[in-house]
Amino acid sequence: MEFVELSAERRTERRKGAAKRLRRAGLIPAVLYGEGEPLLLSVSPKALQAALGAGENVIINLQVKTDGGVEARKVLVKEFQADPVRGAPLHADFLGISMMRVIAVKVPVELVGAPVGVTAKGGILEHALWELEVKCLPAAIPERVTLDVSGLDLGDARHVKDLKVPEGVTVETDPEQVVAMVSVPRLEVEEPVTPEAPVEPELVGRKAEAEEPEGEEKEPAKKGAAPPKAEAGKKPEPPKKPEPAKKGEAPRREKEKEGK
Repeated sequence: MEFVELSAERRTERRKGAAKRLRRAGLIPAVLYGEGEPLLLSVSPKALQAALGAGENVIINLQVKTDGGVEARKVLVKEFQADPVRGAPLHADFLGISMMRVIAVKVPVELVGAPVGVTAKGGILEHALWELEVKCLPAAIPERVTLDVSGLDLGDARHVKDLKVPEGVTVETDPEQVVAMVSVPRLEVEEPVTPEAPVEPELVGRKAEAEEPEGEEKEPAKKGAAPPKAEAGKKPEPPKKPEPAKKGEAPRREKEKEGK
């Protein structure tokens, strides 16, 4: 088995701002965990990125420079922090391992093939499990676990128990957990649109006046206004003649004039 080489230097400064000074010098902070106290280190971000390019769970032969010389350690990358915009490494945590001791790691699951339920029947392939937890010796860690899904029809599924792993590797994930399945596409049914009832326009002007409810008092006609028109079909009544004054009684107007 091949190992990836990576150099590192011990650092002792823990104060605030030490990480910024390291980055200005072209390095990034790192920590080595394992037996004993964590070891503070500094590494080159470019060299670390090149080591990570060898694949997941790659075993790194870490050459740690100390005052007494160089100390070699076999490590795995436990955690990795990168810049969200540029993707450049900002921090790394290493886990020291023994090549003779079984460890637990997570291995990526890769799907291969085109399901018949997708190509011939329009189904949808769902990748449910992306990582598989296994236990093995460091030298036996598989780079990935593959699953052939070309035989999956509509409604078919493959579980963890269907995966094939190399000899010496023990699967720790629930065997009944679904890894991949082909589901039936959902048809979206459009709901019928109910037309809205037309809104009648509000009556204004003469039409509104004509529809006033009966029984309401009408305003008296203004002085000088024309008399109301006679109803259709009826003849207007002739004006009444004034009654003649009684005998011996002068008209009221003439008496009023004589008194003035």
